[in-house]
Amino acid sequence: MIPFSISIFGLLWSRFDAVRLLIYLFLIQFFFLWLVLKYFPNSYSLMGTANTGFIYLSALILLFKYKRIVLRYFIFYSVFILSFVFLLFLQSKFTGVDLNGGLSYFRNFFHSFLILPIILICVYESNFKSLFNFLALFFIFISIFYFVQILFPNIKDFFIIESIYRDGEFVTLVAKQVVEGNPAIGTFIRPANLGNALAIFLPFCFLLYKKNFLNISYVYFWILYSFAIVVLLGTGIRTSFISFSVFQIGVFLVFYDKKILVPVLLLFFGLIIFFFSDSIDGYDRSDFSNPILRVFYLVNYLDNSSTLIESSTLSRSSNIFSYYKNFWLGAGVYSSGKYIQGVSSITDLTLAFIFIEFGFIVFISSLVLFSLPILQSFSRTGFTLNNKLLFFVFLSVFLQSITDQGFFTNYSSYLYFVVVGFLISEN
Repeated sequence: MIPFSISIFGLLWSRFDAVRLLIYLFLIQFFFLWLVLKYFPNSYSLMGTANTGFIYLSALILLFKYKRIVLRYFIFYSVFILSFVFLLFLQSKFTGVDLNGGLSYFRNFFHSFLILPIILICVYESNFKSLFNFLALFFIFISIFYFVQILFPNIKDFFIIESIYRDGEFVTLVAKQVVEGNPAIGTFIRPANLGNALAIFLPFCFLLYKKNFLNISYVYFWILYSFAIVVLLGTGIRTSFISFSVFQIGVFLVFYDKKILVPVLLLFFGLIIFFFSDSIDGYDRSDFSNPILRVFYLVNYLDNSSTLIESSTLSRSSNIFSYYKNFWLGAGVYSSGKYIQGVSSITDLTLAFIFIEFGFIVFISSLVLFSLPILQSFSRTGFTLNNKLLFFVFLSVFLQSITDQGFFTNYSSYLYFVVVGFLISEN
């Protein structure tokens, strides 16, 4: 086993650079994870562990090649993990719950931080455009499939994975409404995964276009960009649309004159409210048969007589907060989520879940790796253009984490650190 491992390491060392490693990583997460679960539904946990292990291996390989760039991030990550495990240990002792529960919940959440130094290496080697081109082509491929799916809805049945087999029981991956509807999903397992990924990637494409990083004509850019927005809306995920709007508006505010931009944005959202306020009357908010209409059901928040609050994020959060026990230490693992019983994971209200289960100390600590690079960039260079963009991408994914998984899923966190790494490299 040891000689085999050394041989694999040697192969990776000699032939793989930072861009190749990241392309393989995104292929694992965005495609092969779906492919394996499609035909081997009992391998869910194994694929998560394999994905995490691949990032560790990549970071170690590049640590030897680019010690100056990778070492300080690797040391900080290692110290953070040890400190976080110690916090979970203390929390388990004070609350009397099993430490393994906390370790199991957080085990695949933080490794995406190691993408940051790998992105810095890509920029250092002037290879970042190769990675971006791969991601752009992949999302174009997914977009084409969605437009074909609109014409031939049965194609969706091939992509959807309703449930997997784990720990002796079948656990649900997607809701019944998703199975019965026709949302964009591609190889991202859940519509929210695709929507949240596009919510990060599309504004990033726009800011790269404004920075003259993309070699594409004005017409072609806006055609592709518009098609991709339709796909994002086609997921039917309201959180994704809000996240996208926040990041995209932030990019607008950075690059355009605010005196012109604000009236245009107010007019745009006013037209949305005007055209969709009547269309959504009587529409079932959980219905995915018309995903775009489901997204714009958001305008019902402006209607005081709306029943949107029922069975919505707000009602679910009140259910979770009913288990509140201790501000600092939380209530104990799984007391409110009970996510082992019949569902694959907590996919709603992740931040609320962490706060209630683990307390405020663990809650704040869980955001350190995602926020510290941005805080450090602000402290070094102040309110530069790139730092303002860093703030908006953080806010965008933070909003995903309030009602969805956000930072705590690879689909968002991988792309988040791609954006953060690129912007930090330019400061």
